[in-house]
Amino acid sequence: MFMSYYVKDLKNWCKALYEDSCKMFENSERWGLIVNPKFGVVMIVDVLKGKSWAAKCCPEDTFNMYIGYAIAYCKMKNIPMPEEKRLVKLSELNFFDHFICGDTPIFEVMGFSPDLKKCVIRKVGYDDYTVVSANLEVEKVED
Repeated sequence: MFMSYYVKDLKNWCKALYEDSCKMFENSERWGLIVNPKFGVVMIVDVLKGKSWAAKCCPEDTFNMYIGYAIAYCKMKNIPMPEEKRLVKLSELNFFDHFICGDTPIFEVMGFSPDLKKCVIRKVGYDDYTVVSANLEVEKVED
């Protein structure tokens, strides 16, 4: 079983994956790429082996060829599709929740001001406390 991994911007990651791997379709008698925006489908076809890998857009979503391609490509290569990092405001976290802000080490929530506008945090493993805005967007770390 593969573990999930995260990227900062899923749309850009998918586009870069397409740009890096689309050469396999150029002048190829083996590989085919079918894109049907009307039905929200992207399909990679291996004509030689008679196999295909498809991705279909959810009706609620806007079709994005690159995301569809990345899903089909990951299925073909049997690799996990990454998830996009989800940022939350510090005010949405609970006491002792761990988080990352940018490329910094892991911090944890130690408390909030009475008006919930400020948050007291500390770097995990240290005793120094810092007060920051509770509106700061951070990446929650699941323990």
